[in-house]
Amino acid sequence: MEAQKAQQPSWLIITGLVAVIWTSLWSLSMLMTASPYDSVWFPPAGITVVALLLYGLRAAPGILIAIIFTTYFNDFLFGANASLLDLLKGASGFFFTHITVFWLYTLLFRKTVRRIIRRN
Repeated sequence: MEAQKAQQPSWLIITGLVAVIWTSLWSLSMLMTASPYDSVWFPPAGITVVALLLYGLRAAPGILIAIIFTTYFNDFLFGANASLLDLLKGASGFFFTHITVFWLYTLLFRKTVRRIIRRN
């Protein structure tokens, strides 16, 4: 008897779900914001790790959409009035830093878990 492989959700569902959850948790983190772009805690980082563990880089577009949206919303919320190009540059820099760090972490985590499983 062959085991059935679980079906992965479509790219569009992954992107939409990650973007909505990431943005929602970002909104929650705004409750602890002391000043613009400064928060005591950042729950979206946890969503990034979980999404990358579950879906790999397929989760990246949803995270990118959420980061661009929250960057523009932050500018509006705090009245910084930065240019659209500057906001896009900031969002891109944050996205690539955020994804790189957590993607490398998830690769290391998966490798470690596989090594532990093989030993047992």
